[in-house]
Amino acid sequence: MQDQKEIKNIFAEKAIAKTRGNIFGYFITHCRVVILAIITIFIMGGFAVGNIDRESDPEVKIPIAVVTTFYPGASPSDVENLITDELESKIEELDNVKRVTSNSRTSLSSITVEFEAEANLDDSITDLKEKVGYVSGLPDDAEDPSVIQIRANDFPVITFSLAGDLTENQLKQLGEIVQDELEGISGVSKVPLLGVRDKEFSVIINKTSLARLGLSINQIVGAISIANMDMPLGDITVDNIHYNIRTVAKFESIEDLKGVVVGENEGRPILLKDVAEIKEQFTEQNIVSRISIDGQPAQNTVSLQIFKKTGGNILDMVDAAKVKVAQLQEDKIIPAAVKVEVNNDYSSFIREDLDTLGRSGLQATILIFMIMFVALSFREAILALFAIPVTFLISFIVLYYSGYTLNSMTLYALVLSLGLLVDSFIIILEGIFHNIREDGYPSVKAALLSVANYSKPLTAGMLTTVAAFFPMLLVSGILGEYLKIFPITIAIVLISSLFVSLVLVPSFAGMFLKKSQFAKSKKESILERYLTTRLRKKYRSVIVDFLKSRKQKVKLVISLVILFFASLGLLIGGIVPVELFPKIDVDFTYVDIKMPIGTELQETEKVVAQVEDQLYQNPNIKNFVTTIGQSSSIGSFDPGSSNEHVASISVNLKDSDNREKKSFDVVEDIREQIKVINAGDIIIKELTSGPPTGAPVEARITGDDLMILDQVANQIKEVLISLDGPINIDSNQDISPADLTFKLDKEAIARSRLTIGDVSSMLRTAIFGVTATEVSIDGDDIDVVVRLDKDKISSVEEIKNLSIINNSGQTVKLSSLADFSLEPALASIRHRDFERTISVSSDLEPGFTAAAVVAQAEEKLATEYNIPAGYQVNFGGEVEDIEQSFSELWSAMIVAVLLILIILVLQFDSFLRPITVLMTLPLMLIGVVIGMLIFRLPFSFPVFLGLISLSGIVVNDAIVLVDKTKRNIEEKKMQAVEAIADAGDTRLQPILLTSITTIMGVIPLAIANEFWVGLSISIIFGLLFATILQLFVIPMIFVKFEGKRINKQIQK
Repeated sequence: MQDQKEIKNIFAEKAIAKTRGNIFGYFITHCRVVILAIITIFIMGGFAVGNIDRESDPEVKIPIAVVTTFYPGASPSDVENLITDELESKIEELDNVKRVTSNSRTSLSSITVEFEAEANLDDSITDLKEKVGYVSGLPDDAEDPSVIQIRANDFPVITFSLAGDLTENQLKQLGEIVQDELEGISGVSKVPLLGVRDKEFSVIINKTSLARLGLSINQIVGAISIANMDMPLGDITVDNIHYNIRTVAKFESIEDLKGVVVGENEGRPILLKDVAEIKEQFTEQNIVSRISIDGQPAQNTVSLQIFKKTGGNILDMVDAAKVKVAQLQEDKIIPAAVKVEVNNDYSSFIREDLDTLGRSGLQATILIFMIMFVALSFREAILALFAIPVTFLISFIVLYYSGYTLNSMTLYALVLSLGLLVDSFIIILEGIFHNIREDGYPSVKAALLSVANYSKPLTAGMLTTVAAFFPMLLVSGILGEYLKIFPITIAIVLISSLFVSLVLVPSFAGMFLKKSQFAKSKKESILERYLTTRLRKKYRSVIVDFLKSRKQKVKLVISLVILFFASLGLLIGGIVPVELFPKIDVDFTYVDIKMPIGTELQETEKVVAQVEDQLYQNPNIKNFVTTIGQSSSIGSFDPGSSNEHVASISVNLKDSDNREKKSFDVVEDIREQIKVINAGDIIIKELTSGPPTGAPVEARITGDDLMILDQVANQIKEVLISLDGPINIDSNQDISPADLTFKLDKEAIARSRLTIGDVSSMLRTAIFGVTATEVSIDGDDIDVVVRLDKDKISSVEEIKNLSIINNSGQTVKLSSLADFSLEPALASIRHRDFERTISVSSDLEPGFTAAAVVAQAEEKLATEYNIPAGYQVNFGGEVEDIEQSFSELWSAMIVAVLLILIILVLQFDSFLRPITVLMTLPLMLIGVVIGMLIFRLPFSFPVFLGLISLSGIVVNDAIVLVDKTKRNIEEKKMQAVEAIADAGDTRLQPILLTSITTIMGVIPLAIANEFWVGLSISIIFGLLFATILQLFVIPMIFVKFEGKRINKQIQK
């Protein structure tokens, strides 16, 4: 024993001398430098915390662009044939395109182009614009295609709704005043004003007067357009001075418009007011917006949505907007009678996350302090307490000066790192504590020796944990962009914690514990006195007996193999459900109402009123904003539709502290309430954590014939309705009541001395109306819209009786130029990768998984229905997202294991010892699955994060255990069983401490937010199971692989 102690002292003194001469020793022995470093960290860290940009979600660069083309008055089939097909033929030539989807509907073509994640997005957008620019042959009446890149900040961060007893015009003017004020706030990109109508000069032609005077609609439009014109005439020189000459004829008032000469009759001019009624009015009402506050009847409202620029601090922006609105109220610019309601405040997410970080950090720090106090001493507990905020301040410095923002994923990473960073503090402090008390070293030498013993295993442990998270950078697409900041933040925090553990903590220990009497006293800590001393004695005797008993080892191996494959089977077999991101408790949700195509606004409003009646009764609702004539487009890159048959209600719930239920439970209540309404499709949309994903269940039907596609879509709807689980079943396709088709007779048109353009233009103007010109008055641009009086076109016969004037001044009846028929039609025509496609989607009731429902739907569709030849049905949605995302995440985990293996080989200079360490990883899966089964949790992204975190913690403990065994063999010449048993005995307390502090660190998260429940449970159960088994499995594998070889070396 004396020889071993002398050998140990020789090795220890060499290690101390070596460490004193390196960078770690410099800091430990130069306390003033460390004090200056701490002061610098606090100053720079405080500045970084105060100035780092804050936003709700990471600003990801989404590889998506949308090409939109307006073709006023065109039917979906015309838009498809004349616009969409032409554009898609050019887009198909592009490289690096992942997917192309399009929607051709009345007057609008919308094509969404998704590029491959690895493509250069700026170059891809430029190429897309060039291809679109090359398209020729688009109709003259169509506007030029526009290419818009989808950006992560293309959503309002907050919405203000104004409501009061004001006229529509007064409410609009007030909204415009507030809009101007809000647009001046730093970081705001735009503030659209919703729920208002623009003014127009409406020219309603009297067709009887038109026929009597022998005028055509086209003549009226042309006359208005030409009359509203300022024209340069050149220049003239008078008295050697050059003057520019121009005519001034632009309209300055509605009276100028009324006096436009549109023709003549018997030598007298015919004025516009002679053949038309001209009036200033709001545009035709096809959107109604109103708000209900605290269950009161809804009243008309205008809403202002604030969008932020790229970058910028969402909290500062929202706070500035609220201050600005409050100032306008105080200055009586917003009258006292006008209520201002805040809706959809996305800054609440980041505030909640910051609160979670602060609260969980404080709770975890207090728990860690208490554990360190019980396990070691009060002074060392103070050092651990000091190390956590310093680590976070260093992390904030790096994040801020690297240009990163503070968002949900950054905060998730920071909160998670609480459970990871304490490992290194505990190991270093426990080592210093042991060196002072057991071996009698002065505090500085104790710190040097602890760093010498643990710098390599701690560095290796840190690198293995970083390696576990690093491959998440390999995940592709929007999810990959969304997750990218997570492993980067984890790496920054862990590297910072290593710096604090190896530099600052030992330096302060050298100062702080200098007068400690530990060297003269063998006093046990509270934890040792009541727990770990007994555990160590018990463990030492049990582990030696266990390693000598082949029967016990075989039993353990068989049990673990059965448990591991059972756990794996539960996951693969779908018994443990799988989802990508969990539902979270938020303060708002959305209700979409869709009536049959062609339903008038007033009829849609009646159904909306029934929904509102149900919402009035819900005590958890603070207010709701109703928009009739427009649907929401949450979670979609396709713009929300705008038609009289749709409506959207933005429901704002009371603060979580003031309502009885979670938001997802409130949503279920609303679903039950609206079941009494039998009209239309009513769909409730919920926000989930994570980036946008598809609907839980989505079936895509591809083929040529639109009617057959619609029939198959209806069959799939029937299948989903018959199953348990699917709700909000919807198709993205609707049948229009009918198309009134005018089949033009080209020969008749030619004989009448007209052109197809003349006839089509006249029809468009007569039925749809046309903007003849634009008038600028008092800074407002007002359209002059020419149309026939729609009230006087009451039948198809009225349209047939319309007349057109040819170039010879002859009147030609429209009925002689075209055949009229009513034909069934679709309201929109969608393509996916250049093929006609209809999608049927559904949400799911709680307790049902997308994978299980899709499997049942596919089976029922195959056995009970016949899909026509040439048509395909493919299921996707969340199932597709889950398969791709988890496939990439599992691939990333394989890469992580390989990286960990490489690091361990470099650390141990051996292949067998890294394998010994890695053999413990499957143990954590057993505990994780047990935890999920007990708490009935699905396997989700947070659970996956828990697995990755566990791999870092478990591997770190294993590294320290194997490294201690290695030093026992090299320095103390111990036999294999004795070396591993002594290592387990010596490292039992720090292993238990790291496990306990990690578990205590994540317990506050489990009750803080739904997102963290899966992660917390996976870490708690995985760590409990892995820690206990690790103390037996590693010794067993180590002795099996290396026992004989080591014993032979020792004997020599």
